[in-house]
Amino acid sequence: MLIYRYQDYFDKGWHVVEYEIHKYLSEQGLPLPDGASLPSEAVFGMEICPEYFGAFPVPEQTPWGKPVERIQINNGFFWVRTEEKGWTLAISYPGCTGLPEKILEAAALNPYDRENGIDNTMGYRFFLPGMDGISIFQLAQSAMKPGRPTDKF
Repeated sequence: MLIYRYQDYFDKGWHVVEYEIHKYLSEQGLPLPDGASLPSEAVFGMEICPEYFGAFPVPEQTPWGKPVERIQINNGFFWVRTEEKGWTLAISYPGCTGLPEKILEAAALNPYDRENGIDNTMGYRFFLPGMDGISIFQLAQSAMKPGRPTDKF
């Protein structure tokens, strides 16, 4: 028997166990608990347990077109370069959790995320250097929050 602390966000086992329980309920046609959704749990699971859920993919699209160059900072944090705007910082939806509303509002979104609501699509937010006075350094530091995986390539 394995025991996991329930709702310890940085506990990898908790994400896997909760996802599997909810996946089983869904497969059996049973309702999920209020507020639970398999896509949301998978996206947040990718942040903490990429070994199980997979790592965040490099964004294939930006608000300014397809990236021509990419550098991964951390799981869910990428520098991407486009022909039109140059380098921009792309941060996954979970990576933006806890950022101040002012910073979130300054982010550029892909058209799909803007039309369907970023809270529904859980896509990337894109930040250009100097965007509304936001320090890219501060945003990049959020990639190294305690508990985040630090694998780089």
